[in-house]
Amino acid sequence: MKSIRKRLLHGFGANSFGQFANILIQIISVPLFIKFWGVKLYGEWLILSTIPAYLAMSDMGFSSVAANEMTMKVAESNKNKALETFQSVWIFISSVCLLLIVLMPIFCFIPLKNGLNIVLLTHDQVALIAILLSLSVVVGLQGGLLSAGFRCDGNYALGTWISNLSRLFEFGAVLVGVYLGIEPLGAAVIVLVARALSFFISRLFLQNISPWIVYGYRWAALDKIRQMALPSLAFMAFPVGNAIKNQGMLTIVGIMLGPVAVVAFSTLRTLTNSALQVMGMINNTVWPEMSMAYGAGNMELARKLHRYSCQISFWLSLLAIISLAFLGEWIIRVWTLGKVTMDPVFFHLMLLVIFANSIWFTSSIVPAAINKHEKMALYYLAGTGFSFALAGLLVSIWHLSGVAVALLATDVLMTIYVINASLKVLDDRFIDFTFFVITPSVKTVLTILRIKKR
Repeated sequence: MKSIRKRLLHGFGANSFGQFANILIQIISVPLFIKFWGVKLYGEWLILSTIPAYLAMSDMGFSSVAANEMTMKVAESNKNKALETFQSVWIFISSVCLLLIVLMPIFCFIPLKNGLNIVLLTHDQVALIAILLSLSVVVGLQGGLLSAGFRCDGNYALGTWISNLSRLFEFGAVLVGVYLGIEPLGAAVIVLVARALSFFISRLFLQNISPWIVYGYRWAALDKIRQMALPSLAFMAFPVGNAIKNQGMLTIVGIMLGPVAVVAFSTLRTLTNSALQVMGMINNTVWPEMSMAYGAGNMELARKLHRYSCQISFWLSLLAIISLAFLGEWIIRVWTLGKVTMDPVFFHLMLLVIFANSIWFTSSIVPAAINKHEKMALYYLAGTGFSFALAGLLVSIWHLSGVAVALLATDVLMTIYVINASLKVLDDRFIDFTFFVITPSVKTVLTILRIKKR
């Protein structure tokens, strides 16, 4: 138990820094880009930045499944099987990366400029930016497998620290470039170079602390890829759903309402999503421990991890959205230098979306951490697809508020399914679980106070 608490503490610390980095990037980026690029050019950069989110799904979820599989196998003291998973998935992902590189020139012939309602950038600039951002995705796919290596060997916190520092380095490099006068094409070059450098540094760290995790094909097996295909494809539903929910909605707003509305939507959504920052920290910290507990057959520990994480997430999200409801307008005015107009109806609807999301998001770590997430993925993909179609209808009537209503529909659906699915896996009673979550213990209150101080 001491080692578990130590790993949870270190993991939470690493994720705390990661969320601090996220908030720092979000706070600085909006006023900086608006000041040096203007609202319209920044909106076009945001639209083009959606391309990597779609391409990042091309690993088909194999990295996520590999991380779970390797962690559970190491918990069973079977590193040979973990290495088999690592090498098999590496060969698969490398093949996907090669295919992406071969297909990238197609951006030169696709009329992205007109299709995405881009005015300030030329066709050639749009094509080059799309290619450079796509190459950054290729590097990121390789980095995802490195994260699985850190996590499975009990070094999740270290891997997370390296990943977060790499992200800050990438943003800082772009920040300096924008300050010195570069435009979106130069920013895309900086993103690629910074990400490649961060990848090689991460690889050196992993080789030093886990020398048994080696690249190659000796332990690779086609049967392993086939075995992982179904859960991997199911995991792919989450980035697909996220792309629909995030970049897809951004694209709808851009096409139907224009770049200025994109900036308003992105800014207000970023602020409301800040309420999910701590929930993400809790999920990421508990995830590897859930895999280990389940792999070792310790269901009592798995139930405790689920209950306490959901309890803390529930109360933190409630406190966060109440705070934002009172302070949101003032924050937007100061943060954007008064250049982004607050839409109060959209903003408060998004707070409801965040609260519903927090209820099921933390509970989802149970099926996700043990590769029993196929049905959950299907529900999520169907729900986000429905919300995307609904948003397309409602945006023309209710503008940005229509997007919020569509998103809320997905999260209500997911709350109903995920809670019941997780309790079934853990053999936990709904009444007992619910009472535990909505009744904050002294221990939970103290934990929340420590989190808020950080």
